This record gives sequence, C-alpha cells and structure tokens, in this order.
Amino acid sequence: MGIGFVILFHLIAIFILSFIIGIIAVIIVSFILDKQKRTRKLFFAFCAPFIGFYTLYICAFIGSTIISQTKGIDIGIGDTWYVPLNNSYKLLFIDIPDYGSISDKNTGEIFLSDISEIEQRNDLIFGKMSSDEYFLFNTETRELSKFESEKGLTSSSGNQKLSLKNVYDFYSERKSEARGYWFYLIGILSLLFSIGHLWIVNYIILFFSFSKRLIKLK
Repeated sequence: MGIGFVILFHLIAIFILSFIIGIIAVIIVSFILDKQKRTRKLFFAFCAPFIGFYTLYICAFIGSTIISQTKGIDIGIGDTWYVPLNNSYKLLFIDIPDYGSISDKNTGEIFLSDISEIEQRNDLIFGKMSSDEYFLFNTETRELSKFESEKGLTSSSGNQKLSLKNVYDFYSERKSEARGYWFYLIGILSLLFSIGHLWIVNYIILFFSFSKRLIKLK
C-alpha cells in the first residue's frame, strides 16, 4: 500500500476509535455530574479523544519524518522500507520483506535484487540470493562478484568465517541502531504535546463558559 493510503487508513481508524471512546466518555460523565456542570464537561469528554489521538499521531508522524530524513531510514509506513549501507547505498525492500535489494540512494538505481541473506564488513557486502547464488559487492569500487557456493564466497573474504543474517533481520537491526533513543524521545514528546493540547483546549472551553456566565450576570 502507498504511504498516502496508509495515512488515510490511520486517520479513519483514529476517527472511529475516538468516536467510540467519546461516546463512552459522554455516557460516563452524564451519570457522574449534575445538570448544571454537565454541558461543558460533556462537550470536552466527547472531543478529548479526537484532540488527543490526532495530536499524538500528527506529532509522531512529523517526528518520524525528521528521523527518516536525518538517519536515512524509512518512515515506518507504506510499501517501501530501507536502511543505509556504506558509500551512498541502501538496503531496500518493496512490497514484501522476504527479499531485499541494494540500490543507490542518490539515483535509485538497483544493483542487486532478490537478496535473502546479508552481512556487511565496512565497504564489503556479502550475501546470498533467492537463487542460492552468493555475491560480494564492494560499495566503494562498485565491483560485484558472484559465486556458486558459500565456499567460493568464503575464499574471496580470505577464508574468514561469514555470519550471514536473514536480510529482514539485518534490516531490523540496522534500523534500530539508526533510530537509537530518538524513537523513544519522539514518542514521549508526542505524548506531552498531546496532553498539552488537551489542557489548552480544556481551558479555552472553560474561558468561554466563564465569559458567557459573566455576560448573563451583567
């Protein structure tokens, strides 16, 4: 699914969830409070889930976009996922996470696809393809070598033992390393913005309610 469709789906899901929670909150508040204090509280009880969830989502989306741009990783939604490799290359997934590709971050050119296992050692990328063929790609010289067996690949690395990982596991680890603590910081800040927005809206409603009472007294 494209990122636009995913965002639309998220917004609709948030609306439905907020509406359900809002109705439940209105019912609870109507039983707890007396009629004189009920109107303003009922309005806020219904609106609060919409305000809170949408603010949280928007802030988290903006924060994730900033991390994506600065760290060179995907935003986490949509049908394309990627993490950086050395020398302006990235490991790319499109539609399915079973097999990855190595592509140029600047031009988008794909050098190698159908990768099932991978290992990175500085500028060298070792891997296995879905066809059971092995490869060695030098990200600095752009030299690509292919081998019919793992033994041939091992020989090319100076007979050093290889530690090939499932390509999606490699992606997950690299993405987690790239995000670091920023992922949690964005979550905390988004939650604080959401709570702050609710607090501001509540006091705006309170202010207008108080203003109306003053007008009536005059």
